[in-house]
Amino acid sequence: MIKNESQLTRAKQEMEELLEALYQVKGEELTDRMQKAAYCCRLKDLSSEIEEFEKLRNQQHLSFTNENLPKSIIALRIASGYTQKELADQIGVPEQQIQRYEQQEYGKVKFERVIQIIRVLARKCELNFQLGEPTQVPVPFKQTEESARATRIAKERASLMLII
Repeated sequence: MIKNESQLTRAKQEMEELLEALYQVKGEELTDRMQKAAYCCRLKDLSSEIEEFEKLRNQQHLSFTNENLPKSIIALRIASGYTQKELADQIGVPEQQIQRYEQQEYGKVKFERVIQIIRVLARKCELNFQLGEPTQVPVPFKQTEESARATRIAKERASLMLII
C-alpha cells in the first residue's frame, strides 16, 4: 500500500524503469518469457497500488471493516487529505512517528492514540467492533485479569460502539 507522496513518486519511477526493461527483453527463450512475466506482474501490482492511492486522495466517503482497522486508518488519512507530516503536527509528534505507526500498521499504538488520530482525520467517525468467539488465547496472556475479561466479552459476542 502506498502511504505518502514520496512512495507514490518512487512507485511511478519504478514503473517507468520496468517498462523500459520490459521493452529491452527481446528473446523468446524460456528465461526471457519468465523475465517478461515477472516485469508484467510487478507492473500490475504497482499500477493497482498507484490507482488505490489516487482514488483515496479523491474520495469523499469511505467504508471500513473491523477486520483491517490499521489499513483503514491509513486510508482515512489519505482520503482526508492529510500528509503524514500534517497529521503528526496535529497530534504533536514527529513525522517519523506517524511513518513508524503506518509501517507497523499501528501494531504497537495505544488505543487512546488511535482515537486521537481518528478524531483529527474525521469530524465524526463511528466505529463498530464486533468481537467474535476467540479461537485460542495466547499463553502469556492466559493468567491476566484483562485477558479473562476480554474472553468473557467475546463469548457474549458483545458489541462496542464508539462515537468520536
